[in-house]
Amino acid sequence: MRTNLGLSMWETGIRPTIQTAKTIKADVVFGVPSARCKGTGICKVIPMASFGQAALSNSPCHHAPGIFSYSVDTGLRLSLVNKYICQKLWKAHFREGSFFVIETICLPPLVVKQLGLSNPFIQSGKYAIEKSDDYLTIRFS
Repeated sequence: MRTNLGLSMWETGIRPTIQTAKTIKADVVFGVPSARCKGTGICKVIPMASFGQAALSNSPCHHAPGIFSYSVDTGLRLSLVNKYICQKLWKAHFREGSFFVIETICLPPLVVKQLGLSNPFIQSGKYAIEKSDDYLTIRFS
């Protein structure tokens, strides 16, 4: 990028601002809120201090620990650790290469505050998935 003097930003000593993402760990319960957490989407988001805490240990295959992150550059994302996604959950929600949210969900106030979000909602829709060796990331923006 050039300044109005024709010099690059690096030549003037001006550095572009790169915003680092804000993050929060959460247990994500999958399903549709109005269908008692059955179906496709996100039913609940439960903030947690560490992955050692299982918020809903009586339903081991309907939830997974994840990390919500947000920056102006990347938008809202949810990264799930692959080893915590059971086969049933994988087949029901992620095998198509996209993640579907059937019903809009409102994120908990703690998540909204921690990430600095102005909009607390994840709208219904189809969202892209990025896969790596260790993580599956859903891009909500």
